[in-house]
Amino acid sequence: DAACLLWEMRMGRMVQTLKHHQHQCRSVHYASDGRWLLTASFDGTVACVDVSDGHVSAVLTGHTDRVVCARTHPRQPWVLSCGVDKTVRLWA
Repeated sequence: DAACLLWEMRMGRMVQTLKHHQHQCRSVHYASDGRWLLTASFDGTVACVDVSDGHVSAVLTGHTDRVVCARTHPRQPWVLSCGVDKTVRLWA
């Protein structure tokens, strides 16, 4: 399914289920501040999720095919994503 499951590893329990993508979630990345999570999906989008409540603050669209990876810059408010459409996108 298209769900992303967040686990609390010390306790070994699932703490949240994110169901904001239409297709398989391909990658998950925590921002360096620990407050934000990026999910890249085969639906062609990247979602920016607030870890504290699971709220999707932004959905980045623009890829014309599946997105396979998304990462944040460690010091700038930028997101970098790459997709099967052979593009790398910088979101600022």
